[in-house]
Amino acid sequence: MSKHQEVFRRYLLLLGLLLVGFVIGGMHSQTVIKAAGNPLVYTGTKPNTNVPTYNNLTHELYFSVTGKDGTTANSNYAALSGSGDQNDSVIESQTYQSVVEHFKATNISDKAVFVNEIISLPRYYGNTSNVVYAGDDVPKIVTHYNSSNQSVSDVDISYMYLNGNTSDLQDLYEYRVMGTLQPGDSIEVNTPLKVLPRTNNSIDGMQVSDFSNQRTADGQGWNTQEFGLLAHFGKYVSPLDYWNPENQNVFIATIDDSDGLPILAKDVQDLMPIISRNLDAFTYSNIRGETIPAGGAAYTGSTVTIHLAKLKGLDGQTPLTDELHNEGYAYNILPDGTEQPTYTFTLGTGGSIFGDNGAIIMNETKYNGRTLGDAYLYMHKLIDAKNETYPVSSKTTWDPNAYKDVQFYDINGKKIDKPANASYTVQKIDANGTATKVANNEVDMTKDGVYQVTYIYPVTGSVTVKKTITITVGKGNPTPVVPGGGGSSSTPTTPATTPSNNSNFSNGTKNTTEPAVPNYAAKEGAAVYATKKIYLYKNATFKKAQRIATYPKAKRVNRPMFVVTDYARSKGGVLRYKVRDVNHGSKTAGKVGYITANRKYVVPVYYASMPKDKKITVISKKGVNAYRNVNLTKKVKHYKKGAHVKVKKIVKHNLTSRYVLSNGDYITGNKKLIIQGND
Repeated sequence: MSKHQEVFRRYLLLLGLLLVGFVIGGMHSQTVIKAAGNPLVYTGTKPNTNVPTYNNLTHELYFSVTGKDGTTANSNYAALSGSGDQNDSVIESQTYQSVVEHFKATNISDKAVFVNEIISLPRYYGNTSNVVYAGDDVPKIVTHYNSSNQSVSDVDISYMYLNGNTSDLQDLYEYRVMGTLQPGDSIEVNTPLKVLPRTNNSIDGMQVSDFSNQRTADGQGWNTQEFGLLAHFGKYVSPLDYWNPENQNVFIATIDDSDGLPILAKDVQDLMPIISRNLDAFTYSNIRGETIPAGGAAYTGSTVTIHLAKLKGLDGQTPLTDELHNEGYAYNILPDGTEQPTYTFTLGTGGSIFGDNGAIIMNETKYNGRTLGDAYLYMHKLIDAKNETYPVSSKTTWDPNAYKDVQFYDINGKKIDKPANASYTVQKIDANGTATKVANNEVDMTKDGVYQVTYIYPVTGSVTVKKTITITVGKGNPTPVVPGGGGSSSTPTTPATTPSNNSNFSNGTKNTTEPAVPNYAAKEGAAVYATKKIYLYKNATFKKAQRIATYPKAKRVNRPMFVVTDYARSKGGVLRYKVRDVNHGSKTAGKVGYITANRKYVVPVYYASMPKDKKITVISKKGVNAYRNVNLTKKVKHYKKGAHVKVKKIVKHNLTSRYVLSNGDYITGNKKLIIQGND
């Protein structure tokens, strides 16, 4: 490896390998030249116009960009690593027409200088870059002479190609200029670039360098300085909707489901504040090294950072962190036991926020009448507990029931037994809603009453979460009471016992007159999808006028999916599923109603049997992962779409299924992600 290659590698490490390919097709991004009044080339809050010098030479390395309207603009200049000068830029992906890489060296001394410069093109860094040399012939040197010179500059140029392929100019990845440059003279090389089209319309970022070599004092070697230059393409976004103070969109609370996919954390979604009232918690960066407060324009590919400690709850004062902790939740917990201080996302298609895995989380859907915004907060559920109702009994001790229906989780989302350091406190709520601490934290089971029980779970030395529920004994208090801080917004003090016409359950109490459910029916809480066109109805007796939504027949990977929340029967006795629409990102997401339970139209999402040939095929565009654990944690391998995987058995996990691989790892049994056999 040559010396300049070693220097280049070190430079990459310092830059953090910032070149990222950004999807531009259909994106929101940053710079419409005249219409939006923004630059064709974004050079940051502190543009770099400093031309670096070394070996008595000035070194001008930059990109020029011509827009579709004929306007031109230049990038920042290349800079020496560690200089503090900005060497990154953004090229507006929708309005640019052409890009040229420019190099110019000028002798600023009064003596001749021996020039030895190696200039890289985008394919030097990545040999698969789709930004390539666009000339019909090799680039040439243009020499600018100082008229007072008595001697003539003599500088030659040579070329390097990928794998020595001199027949394809697109494989040109660097050139060298070498020779004697007289005082005041300049040499210049201009290399036009072009973008090779891709099916996903992405353009790779560009990183190029000028490796300047100067003879050592003993004349036996070379000292090298590198001047690096970066640029990437992005589409202009101005301004993001959620930066508009008039916008009422709220943050999205998400947790991982059993397949490791983000879903709405409904327990705490109602706590999520309006995004535009928390703008001081946002910063973003269009290019390396800059931090800009929310409110300005941005480009796709830019990073958006949410500083979690600055987020305030619905009252605008209480830290959202505290409110989440009081509901048994926490943000992502780091190995040192602290909560992650920031979430950083990439600004992507349609203004949606992408997670680290590149998947759109959610965008512009509603929950409980509020519009979900374009920023999500990933969190962990650490305690799960529900309000409870007990009959009056002769037993005076409630303690054996204290943790009966409480579920604890570790920081990886795995269910665990009650931690040794977990505890609870009890308060009695009187008819006026006044809370009084109970001696010995006991619930009196011998007479009617209402209590609040708060479970306390020190997860780490830095994070403690709580969960408060309401315990109703017998008829509760003499008059209805809505205790504050409970596990739900309101709590009936007398349990209902009247059966519902359309449900087997009434206010959480199982009816004794429930109709029999056939064995083929999906279990409550299980996911189903439609294989043919179906409708979502308001009631269990289907009427055309009461259709809530229509779901056309779709390809397997796009079939509409629902979670069964209950059963009902029509007036004619036909079984129906009461469901919730879980098609995230669709206009129908979150809707609740009734669908047919006919197996010709609706079937479980998860497989319940082994394939005959003991093989499955991945059909998800994004592929699927194999995991060490049955709850799909500890990822061990990724399988791309079309991969054929051998399986040895199928196992149930809660209301889902997993296929077990020959090595004991687990893969999802979701029919939208995989299919039995060699498809």
